Amino acid sequence: MSSENVDGKPNNLGERGGARSYTFLRIVQPVFNHSIFTSAVSPAAERIRFILGEEDDSPAPPQLFTELDELLAVDGQEMEWKETARWIKFEEKVEQGGERWSKPHVATLSLHSLFELRTCMEKGSIMLDHEASSLPQLVVLGQGRRGS
Repeated sequence: MSSENVDGKPNNLGERGGARSYTFLRIVQPVFNHSIFTSAVSPAAERIRFILGEEDDSPAPPQLFTELDELLAVDGQEMEWKETARWIKFEEKVEQGGERWSKPHVATLSLHSLFELRTCMEKGSIMLDHEASSLPQLVVLGQGRRGS
């Protein structure tokens, strides 16, 4: 299937179940170290600290909430963002039909994926704190950064 990129030029995107999809990853971290989630320390971890005699007065690290959104257009309908996976402590995925979340499970990564991530971080562009409302604006900002 052929679609158009942000410049209106055609590009080839793979199909998945008759739907064009784009991926968007959103990471949300609590502000001011106030979390709506329970403490990251489990009762078992507290018991082990007590047994070992370790006192940890430092504040617990903040919880991190991550969700994966995909831009989908099924059967020519208007495209919309759908949340397809989320991670708080464990991974949850949208089950078939998109109405229910799966049981929380421990997410796994293949070794190949970790090597690919390392390569991307070493050789790719990482652009944080850029204000852009479209991909062309982000490209211009990235080119300006490399030129300086």
